[in-house]
Amino acid sequence: MKKNVLFIIPTLCRAGAEMQVTDLLCGIDRATFNVFLITFGSDLSLLERIKEFSLKHENYKRKSKVDFSMAFKISKFIDNNEIDVIHSSLQIALLFAWLGRMFSKRQPPIINVLHKTANRNLKEFYLEKLVYQWPMRACKKIICVCKSQENFWCSQFPFMKSKTDVIYNGVNTTSFDSRKFDNDGRELRLHMDVPKDSQIISCIAGFRIEKNHGVLIEAFERLCSINNNVFLVLAGDGPERQRIEAIVKQKNLKEKICFLGRIDDVRSLLAASSLSVLASNAIETFSIAMLESMAMKCPVITTDIGGHKEAVIPGVTGEVVPINDIDALTEALKKCLNDITALNKMGERARNKVVEMFSLSLMLEKTEEALLEVCESQKK
Repeated sequence: MKKNVLFIIPTLCRAGAEMQVTDLLCGIDRATFNVFLITFGSDLSLLERIKEFSLKHENYKRKSKVDFSMAFKISKFIDNNEIDVIHSSLQIALLFAWLGRMFSKRQPPIINVLHKTANRNLKEFYLEKLVYQWPMRACKKIICVCKSQENFWCSQFPFMKSKTDVIYNGVNTTSFDSRKFDNDGRELRLHMDVPKDSQIISCIAGFRIEKNHGVLIEAFERLCSINNNVFLVLAGDGPERQRIEAIVKQKNLKEKICFLGRIDDVRSLLAASSLSVLASNAIETFSIAMLESMAMKCPVITTDIGGHKEAVIPGVTGEVVPINDIDALTEALKKCLNDITALNKMGERARNKVVEMFSLSLMLEKTEEALLEVCESQKK
């Protein structure tokens, strides 16, 4: 008999956790699972992706940030749809899943997926200690998206050691294949007026303070003083964009830096790029953008944050630099771009790494195993 699995996530905005859940909703085995989805936010940008797949979706409107009436709506949904297991992503979704389960008759087990590592501030720290640890204690299983994240959370909450597994984020390596996008990459170069023999560095990240675009701009400015045949392309949007644009204008780099805005499909940009950079200084745990770049044979320079070192091996699949270290980032850019043969080999190894360890098919397989495991354990 099929298992009824309910996914709960606040929104379907274009961000890492939401993209992961969308991939699960689209790819999960319909012969084994009936799929249900609850959201409670206004941004449903990724909804189009799942419309062709068989699932029941409810988007509940919250009256406030912590609207406890949500618990009764979710409990009713659980019982009416005979839910066997709940899959929650992000802590506010876990809180509502826990409360909804508590008021339901069926009380299905919960699997919660963690998408962050260190807290940004004391408020988040105390929320974890005083509020969120209790729903986490009630979870049958907790999923971390990389090993360093698992180590961090288990050190903070030792009770998690017995119930935590690692399921790496995954990307579709058939879809993210650079060979299919060579022409698109060339057309994008023409559109951006980038010479054929110039190198493109791409940064695919929302313009938020933790993405640290300012440090990347500083390093790029230094790089341009010794290599004028390089361009930086920034894809994304957000509250920091105007400030970063002003910095670029002040530094007279407008001819060297292109702001693409938010793009739905990053593959053309990655096909045109020699290198991808993530300069984040907070929040990042195991970036989907990093994996997409690697799958497209585009080596990654990343800051030493979250579990990025589990994918980006220095000198093998990219380079890792300390957070906020402009000198180190500049040197890494120079080193990678100065040796095209070595850079191409890194790109090959980067894709192989993703195919071997971070594919969407592997993420789906392990998630399905986890869902079935907690369903079976509930019978005992």
